[in-house]
Order: sequence, then structure tokens, then C-alpha cells
Amino acid sequence: MVEGTESKKNPPSLALCLSGGGLRSAVFHLGVLRRLNEVGLLAKIDMINASSGGSLIAAVMAHHLAAWPSEALPVKEFDDRVVVPMRNLAGMNLYREAQKDLPRQRTLCDGLAHRLAQHLAPQDLMDLPLAPRFTFLATDVSRGCLWEFRRDRMGCAGSGWFPHSRDDGAVIHGTSRTAMPRAVAASCCHPTQFRPMTIPFEPGELVCEESESGGVSEHRAVLSDGGLADPLAIEPALTAGAKVIIAIHGGSPFQRRTKSSRTREVDLCSQVLYNQLLKRRYQDLMGSGSRVLYLPLSAVPAGVPGQNGHKPRGYTESFAEEIISQIPADLSGLTYAESAVLENHGYTLAEPVLKHHATELPAMKYAPLTIPYPDFLNRDESSLARAVATS
Repeated sequence: MVEGTESKKNPPSLALCLSGGGLRSAVFHLGVLRRLNEVGLLAKIDMINASSGGSLIAAVMAHHLAAWPSEALPVKEFDDRVVVPMRNLAGMNLYREAQKDLPRQRTLCDGLAHRLAQHLAPQDLMDLPLAPRFTFLATDVSRGCLWEFRRDRMGCAGSGWFPHSRDDGAVIHGTSRTAMPRAVAASCCHPTQFRPMTIPFEPGELVCEESESGGVSEHRAVLSDGGLADPLAIEPALTAGAKVIIAIHGGSPFQRRTKSSRTREVDLCSQVLYNQLLKRRYQDLMGSGSRVLYLPLSAVPAGVPGQNGHKPRGYTESFAEEIISQIPADLSGLTYAESAVLENHGYTLAEPVLKHHATELPAMKYAPLTIPYPDFLNRDESSLARAVATS
């Protein structure tokens, strides 16, 4: 059996799913992960699946926590190894960074992969930790299937599977075909900003599971944003039959825009399609039979069941809806204030959710709250809104 081949006879105990949503989602995820580490749950995760913006924070962890911790890391060590690198990445306009490599790199997506190799590390997929199992998700638009980048293989049912090998010398635009930054770039290249990434294969390299190719070449993958097929990044966890799934959703439904009538119609169509996909994926998640902890960007700590009159620390529903959810979900870079409220929001939302589901989770250790940005929580929300708007 290929390393990591899915089998519900031995399902992962705890899967973490990191949704798309650009740098906004990556920093929101970061806040949740900070709390997961403090209570000791991050060390107990068996599987990490990431789509689009979620792939950015997953890549940071895969590189800086290559030797996965067996227990909670001290706050300062986690901050140094994970939080600081992610904050630095979030402050960059990755779209402009990708443009700097044109025309040397064939496409913007190739340029993004090159820049991510500089800022993350030119790590190979085969160097990912054995545990937890990382899966970076993209969409093979030539077949409409979910493409997986893993330690042992890449591919999907529609395109075929390519087992990784140290003997694979294929280089695409100066980067190894199995380089992790290429996987992250493919997962993040949303079609509104990037052309799809093409990965060529020699005849016979891809082991196809479908006899009919539908007229599309079997010897290449045409990859776009993973959120096009799986915005919640949950499919590998569902397929493996994970016992507990922590699904963090840092995206949000498309908002109606008022531009020209033609552009507005396209926006409305995109909104309907995305919202329907998101609804279907959420139904798949909640009906999977797994125990689910769902943490959407639109939720607030006070809305988590089981508070018993206690008012948890965190932002109000109006602030989450009118300010946090309106932060752009792209790769254009976040301001200091935007990063602060996003990371605080993920962190403070995680605490009541973990308490509410404590009996369904592995044993957690007590850890006092260490708010990432106290100055952006302990103040009037109207002044916070102004700080975000003017930053």
C-alpha cells in the first residue's frame, strides 16, 4: 500500500482543515492554531489539509515545525517558529511579488511559486513530516477534480497519480516539479488574478484511474485555486473517515458589488455558484459522521453554545460582520491593524469552541489566554473600526 493511502480501517483521530480565503484566512487560521498549540491539541493532529490561503499557513508550519512537536510548544517558541514567519508573509503583496519575476517566469503563478520558495523555503514535498500528513489542495480544471499534493504522491482520480521519487529530475521554470512552493502556489492561484499552473508529465508517469480521458491530455495537470473544488479543504478528511475534524473557514460568501451592469451580473453568478458549493461542502461535513468543530470567520465567541451566562473575550457580531468579514480575501497583503484583528478573532473564537467540545477531543492542558494583540481587543470597537479602515 502506498504511504498514507486512505483506509477507514485506521482513520486519523484528529484532522485539521484550513480553508481558502487569501491572506485573510491564513492569519485567521493562525489565531486558532496559536490556541490549539497552547492547549496541546496541535501536537495531537494526525492530518492537515489546506486549500488556497490555508496552504500558506500550512506551508509555514510544515517548514518551521518539520520535527512535529509531541507536546505544546512554549508560547515564545511557537511565536518565533510559526507566528512571526506568517505575520511577515501576511504583510507582503504576493501578487506584486509574483509580478517581479515576469517575464523570466512564464506565468504569474510560476512567479508566485518562485517568490514563495524565497520567503518560505525551497522545500520538497518529499521532505514534509511523516506525521501529521499534509495535503495541499488544488483544482485540476481540465477535469474538474480535486488535485492533491502530498509527501508520497500528487494527483487525483480524474488525472491519475504520480508517486514521488528522489530520482525525479523534472524542473519547471527553474523549480522542481515536487517543490512545496509550487504546490502552495497552485493551491492559491485564483483565476481572478492568476492563470492556471500547468504541470507536464511524461507518458506513463500518471497512473490514470479512468479509461476515458474526455479529450484532455493525460500528460499534464492544469491547476487552479483549490477553493474552486473544495473551499473548506475537507475532502481528504472525509475520505479517510477522520474521527474528529476541526474545520476553520476563513473565507466568506461573495458579496454583491455595484459596478457596471455587465460586471455586476458576472459577480452575481459567481456569488450563486460559490455559495451553493460552500453550502454543499458544509452539508457534506456536518453529515459525515465525524465529530466536527466548525470555526467560521463570521462566528463570534459570544455565539458559541454553552456559555452559561459567561461573556467570553472577543469581538461582537456586528464588528465581525461589518469589519472583519470585509477585509479582502486575496494575496495583496494585510495591514498591521487587519492582521491584528484577524489573529485576535481566530484566537478568541477558538477558546469557547474548544471548551464546548472538550468531551469530544483528546485531553487538553490548561493554559491561560495570551491575546496576540491586546491593544486591538481591549478598546472601543468604533476606534478599532477606524484603525482598520485607515491602516
